[in-house]
Amino acid sequence: MDQVSTASFEAFWFEVIPILNWETEVQQARVSIHNISSVAIFPTVFIPSTDSMWVAGMSFGYALGILLIMCGVTIGASLPYFIDSLFYNKIQVKERRMISFELYVTLLRISPFPYTVYNYCAVATGVKYVPYLFGTLLGKVPEVFVAIYT
Repeated sequence: MDQVSTASFEAFWFEVIPILNWETEVQQARVSIHNISSVAIFPTVFIPSTDSMWVAGMSFGYALGILLIMCGVTIGASLPYFIDSLFYNKIQVKERRMISFELYVTLLRISPFPYTVYNYCAVATGVKYVPYLFGTLLGKVPEVFVAIYT
């Protein structure tokens, strides 16, 4: 009787463990897609995305969590920029300066100024997309580190 229960126990775990491992991998893929999309879409509609950053840190660890969040931040900063660029011709700005705004974008990202508002206002300042994106990524790194570390 003892041999039967031991054999069935081993057979049970021999079958169940691969299924559990597979399901864990599938759920992590879903969680990563959810995190990237929520970090990308929430700021576009003025919803904070820090909770999604916490989930990414808990689910994927420090290095992979930062990578996933930065992908979402890139998409989330690009969406308002491109939405606003559709209306760029309707924005009347008296003086458009074509200087590099990387430093200004970076400083605005680490300041308490609401970055979701700036995402929509960036086109009106005349900043080009590449300096805007570079400054955004550089300025968001401290917030992402703090969100994942907590």
